Amino acid sequence: MKNIALVLSSGGARGLAQIGVIEELERRNFKITSISGSSIGSVIGGFYAAGKLNEYKEWIKTLDKLDVFKLMDFTISKSGVLKGDRLFNELQKILGDIRIEELRIPLAISATDLINKQEVVFKSGNLLQAMRASVSVPTLFLPLEFEGKELLDGGIINPIPLSNIERTGNDLLVVVNLNSRKKYSGKVVPISKSRLERFDKLIEPLRQRWQSIRPVQVADNQKFGYFDIMNRSFDLMQDKLSDCILDKYKPDIVVEISREAAGILEFYKAEELINDGKNAFREAFSLYKKSKLLLENTANKPTELFDLQ
Repeated sequence: MKNIALVLSSGGARGLAQIGVIEELERRNFKITSISGSSIGSVIGGFYAAGKLNEYKEWIKTLDKLDVFKLMDFTISKSGVLKGDRLFNELQKILGDIRIEELRIPLAISATDLINKQEVVFKSGNLLQAMRASVSVPTLFLPLEFEGKELLDGGIINPIPLSNIERTGNDLLVVVNLNSRKKYSGKVVPISKSRLERFDKLIEPLRQRWQSIRPVQVADNQKFGYFDIMNRSFDLMQDKLSDCILDKYKPDIVVEISREAAGILEFYKAEELINDGKNAFREAFSLYKKSKLLLENTANKPTELFDLQ
């Protein structure tokens, strides 16, 4: 059994792939001794540390596109379009009231203090409240007001929170990066046409209401709307930050989940994403073993002396 320090990145619904990674780690008898999570990584890490990840998995797998939409409590506000109360009420039914310091595994949750322009790291306090702060994607979720602070998504400052992980001697540092640029090759689970039609019918009044309050004129040759620009800008920022973080800390294993695997709210792709996480870990672990073997062989190879004259 080998100890694992596990770092779970931000990345919306793609975070469900982190469930598959954790299941693969356990299948190989690795022991996760500490977790650091940002945004969706805080949710997956929190449920695992609380011993409730399987319950969360079984619940999330029951949701289709329409069910996910019903969990969204929309509000028209300058700060965001989702309150998040409905979703977190459902999560509380599974998780209950747990404090971070009571978890069986040390957990660090990253959020962003908008007023003081700095990272806030939760290592104690109410777990659900810390999760709610960490997943507050700008322009999507309303910020969480906490102790005079306006808290937003941890991915703004620290999308791969390697700086917050607690290490043990000789552990393996494993990162799940949900924002990889690699091409997605997973199997897409089809959605029934009738469910899609019901979803479009349900969401149309919201589109009209939003357009009446904040009209956005899009020219025929303009590729991106308001939210497209905001989301793509946020993604680009996270990509650059992630590259710098990975280069600085150089983890032992980096599990790469393609950004193309799912959109930020496509939680109805649970089964597909969990399987993608399993496959991505197998690929990353295989590369790790090959590189380790190569290093061992190189270290054991006798030095050859060359006569340069």
